[in-house]
Amino acid sequence: MSDQLHERLDAKIGELRAAGRMITRIDASPADIERLFVEGGATPILLDCDPNRDTAWYGDVELQASPQPGVRLLVMGDEGLQNIEI
Repeated sequence: MSDQLHERLDAKIGELRAAGRMITRIDASPADIERLFVEGGATPILLDCDPNRDTAWYGDVELQASPQPGVRLLVMGDEGLQNIEI
């Protein structure tokens, strides 16, 4: 498994989407968001252009800062909403 956070995140998103699940949000600590920028470059993370929203996007998935360490995907599937840690 890769040590690169963005590679692990991309792989998990691809795996979940291939299984027909919908990723509704990514919650990540500020340190992990910074790591995504450093490892993957600024391209995968986009800031929302709406001045009334303080959010960002990782590709087409909303990315929110969380006070908890780590990166979690909020996923909708047959079991309802789940948090999946990366």
